[in-house]
Amino acid sequence: MHSNQQLINILLANLSNQQISTTPLTEIEWHQWLHFAHKHGVAPLLYHRLNSGVLQLQIPEPIRVLLCQAYYQNVLKNKHYYHELSKVLKPLHAAGIKVIVLKGAFLAKTVYPIEALRMMSDIDLLIQKQDLEQTEKIMVEMGYGSKERLSIDAQCAVSHELHSLKKNGLSIDIHWTISKITEPLKITVDEELWQRSQEFMISDFQVFSLSPEDLIVHLCFNTAYQNGFVGIRFLCDIDYTLKHYPNMDWEYVYQRAKHWKIEKPIYLALSIVTKFLGTHIPEHVLQQLKPNDFKVTMLNNIEQIFMVDIDFYAISPDLAHLWLSKTPFQKKLSFMLQKIFLPPNTLAHLYGIPPKKSLRLYFYYLVRWKDLLFRYGGKILQILRSDVPVVKTQYDHIATLKHWMETKN
Repeated sequence: MHSNQQLINILLANLSNQQISTTPLTEIEWHQWLHFAHKHGVAPLLYHRLNSGVLQLQIPEPIRVLLCQAYYQNVLKNKHYYHELSKVLKPLHAAGIKVIVLKGAFLAKTVYPIEALRMMSDIDLLIQKQDLEQTEKIMVEMGYGSKERLSIDAQCAVSHELHSLKKNGLSIDIHWTISKITEPLKITVDEELWQRSQEFMISDFQVFSLSPEDLIVHLCFNTAYQNGFVGIRFLCDIDYTLKHYPNMDWEYVYQRAKHWKIEKPIYLALSIVTKFLGTHIPEHVLQQLKPNDFKVTMLNNIEQIFMVDIDFYAISPDLAHLWLSKTPFQKKLSFMLQKIFLPPNTLAHLYGIPPKKSLRLYFYYLVRWKDLLFRYGGKILQILRSDVPVVKTQYDHIATLKHWMETKN
């Protein structure tokens, strides 16, 4: 009988070219393996590797059919996303607004051999701050979101992005900076980042991407710090990006990481893709980035994060701090109250309503409480139960790693 760890290791081996010896899987284990493939967002990629003849496993026909379905479902989904995105880009392009396409929408189009291989849940666009008001106006006129919104200044004061703009099953997040403004660690969008951006095309419209070096820094930071290593697809993003850009300027990567004081998450992410996907990264690069207080056991903790079969997107790495045993109770309680009783402007931004001092605004504190209970209540109870220590251990790993990344080297 194969454990979850063995099934995840088989999954990782078949996303790379690493050899792994294993006994045949039972029917139940095949479905559990497929379950992990879906959970980690790599089922379309596995189907592509299967069709390319590079998958090591002899996959049973029923599992092959299910992988095929996942692939073609993503084909249709991504085509819909890019079709809708092209409609948005047309008026933005006509208005002379420069757009940097972030993460999945760029990666699927460029670094992956076929756009259907990268699953997306939304589209992230980076816009210069002076263009935010015009961008929002254009998108609202197109039917994205409500006309009753906070001012741009009020939105920027509480978030790194505008309130999500949704239409036709697509959510577009307009960023003015990359990282959450409340985080201790962040990537600051500066003039150099915009100057180094590179052109590419979506449909017939010229858009931009981060430079290869800024891109790899962003992907590593997003994987390690913002997502807490909770999805294998993020490792694949780094792996495919480095294969697509073989002449990476690693000295510039180091200088950018040092400038933003994020060497720790960058080192962790690069070390993990090297260990699990066999990604080639020059040894001198890893040595240059390696923090003095790094411990090999941290890589083992990250491996344990992959192995636990829970809905790891149910609780964010932020909330993982609640499970860190060394965090005082008073600090945990204060953190929870801050998450519930947001400042009025932040609450208005979150729910897309005008920041008017009225009973309507304060009613949304009750809505906020209900939303938090709906999203997190079941998982919090599950974690607090004594018979699921492995789940609690996973969040302790996430919180401990994040705490370490925030400490000075």
